[in-house]
Amino acid sequence: YRLLPHAERELVTVTWNQTARPFPDQCGFHHLFEQTVDRLPDATAAEFRDASVTYRELDEWANRLAHYLQARGIQPEARIGLCMQRGLNMAAGLLGILKSGAAYLALDSNLPAERLAFMARDAGIVLVVTETAVSDQVAALGVPLLQIDAMDEVLKHYSNARPNSGVAADNLAYVIYTSGSTGKPKGILIPHRGLCNMAVSVVEDFAAEPGDRVLQVAPLIFDVSIWEMGTAWFAGAALIFATEDELITGSVIKDKKITIASYTPSVLATLSAADYPGLRLVSSLGERCTERIVSEWAPGRRLVNIYGPSETTAHCTLGELKAE
Repeated sequence: YRLLPHAERELVTVTWNQTARPFPDQCGFHHLFEQTVDRLPDATAAEFRDASVTYRELDEWANRLAHYLQARGIQPEARIGLCMQRGLNMAAGLLGILKSGAAYLALDSNLPAERLAFMARDAGIVLVVTETAVSDQVAALGVPLLQIDAMDEVLKHYSNARPNSGVAADNLAYVIYTSGSTGKPKGILIPHRGLCNMAVSVVEDFAAEPGDRVLQVAPLIFDVSIWEMGTAWFAGAALIFATEDELITGSVIKDKKITIASYTPSVLATLSAADYPGLRLVSSLGERCTERIVSEWAPGRRLVNIYGPSETTAHCTLGELKAE
């Protein structure tokens, strides 16, 4: 870095780094979601297979869960495990945790039991919000489990009104663990301020709007997942969930009329760009984007390349790629 010419240093550290956003100190990720609810209450917020929820319905569902969690003694910045498959339950579970004032720790049921136990112990989670299909994998963690898909009768007794958690911009939003490839996995603490800054900037960079349909590709243990949610929900767009097979084959892109999707270059290499004329923006991430990917995917749509470690809230660089 110090060997760079002064002009180049200024370009990298100052000119390209004008990312500040005027967030109020009391702003959290869920507060920005609520602003969209107030603006577009009847628009589709999330969709999975033949089921969907409007922004109002998802907000009220998450509010009930948040009130339930608060009634159980959840305080701001308590760490709650979140182990869910892609789908509407995941959306409500994540928002409900944040609305309660707590932070979530994403847990993947496919991880080895030892890894799950280490993360749960190291992060100090007090319970896990999960669903029936994957609850067995986290039952051994030694903390209470809340199976959100079996709680309809319980949650209906709690208020639809938005809870007051006292969460501010610098409070913890989520904990995410490194892969551990260079040693012991380490938990990274991400506050609401960084999360909101990231999501709002992506909405601007992507020119996302209410008519968009954003594909939710990344599993919860990758921070791109919350990045995808923020892109949809802060723009007032629909967040579309899919099964693993639908994501890998790309069938969901046509079937659900996806307009924005994020894939690694290795997956893009297995798909044909010509098959998806409605896909107006593709973000390439996680790997080196090759010239072949650019030449196939850039014509006729926007192709952006994204890079960043988890410490920078999902990404720190974003640039548009154009075919020559």
